[in-house]
Amino acid sequence: MRGWLSRRGFLGLVGSAAAAPVPAAVPPPARAWIILERNWAYNDEISYPDGTSPRTAVFYDRTQADAECRRLCEAFYAAQTPEEFEPDWNEYFLEYGRDFDESSVSWDQLRAAGFPEPYLVQELTSAGEAPS
Repeated sequence: MRGWLSRRGFLGLVGSAAAAPVPAAVPPPARAWIILERNWAYNDEISYPDGTSPRTAVFYDRTQADAECRRLCEAFYAAQTPEEFEPDWNEYFLEYGRDFDESSVSWDQLRAAGFPEPYLVQELTSAGEAPS
């Protein structure tokens, strides 16, 4: 019978695999970054920032973390206009003063007036270690 393995042969294979040396653990890189996602709350009138939450990906290269953060921010801005998002217009000093057409304001103008980025990069640190 081809492919047949006796009980003794199977247990020998399992035993030899269990006795195989375990490779040494590779130490993690010295620096790592995550992306924080800004939480937004809505109160039937305006959207406002309400803390941040970490995303699950860890980056060991700052340029990759920055690139992913930019991609996420661009997707956020492309998904809606500032008027659709309904920020608290009173929080941002716009060159128009308080009388303006909300549909005419771009994300670039709102960001220049202080609108916070929806995603940001944060370096991870070990307990008791200050970020560099």
